[in-house]
Amino acid sequence: MKLLDAEIRIDHHSVRHLESLIDRANEAALRFEQAAGLFSNGPASITEAPAPISAPKWPQLKQVRLTRSKSTESGTFGMLAIDGVPFCVTCECPWKSNERNVSCIPVGRYRCEIITRASNGQKAYELKNVPNRTGILIHPGNTIKDIEGCILLGAQYGDFGGMPGVTSSTVTTNLFMANLGEQPFELEIISA
Repeated sequence: MKLLDAEIRIDHHSVRHLESLIDRANEAALRFEQAAGLFSNGPASITEAPAPISAPKWPQLKQVRLTRSKSTESGTFGMLAIDGVPFCVTCECPWKSNERNVSCIPVGRYRCEIITRASNGQKAYELKNVPNRTGILIHPGNTIKDIEGCILLGAQYGDFGGMPGVTSSTVTTNLFMANLGEQPFELEIISA
């Protein structure tokens, strides 16, 4: 029984895509057979390298930059951008020579990875390889009273009983993690 294209509703784009996948699979099989010496040209010598196989394309990590604009005894404040687009404002401890629990961390580049916090079971990003510091997180909070060297994210700056800080931090932090897909990234911290 012969069916017409219209009867089985063949999507020609899908067919071309499938043909392309089959061609790539056949080419890979041919390279494997040639490398294994299965063709009449004789066995491949141990010194012959197989034809190169292209590496899979991994998604490019997003570029995240925290630009610090002001530091006072009430905190260090800045703006965080993802791929060059402003995303939110930040609040950190004031600069006190990288002293544990009371200072923001030095400017630099830090790998950030998602962790589950032991204190509350919530996810947060942890900054790795911070000089002389551990446990530096990006997590919700409003003022420096909520951190010991960590980074707070917020929708805008606000006043909390005379203490400057950031607003809507939980929502902003959750949006940040969703935007990054909870994937690792490199955070660059600079001073304006």
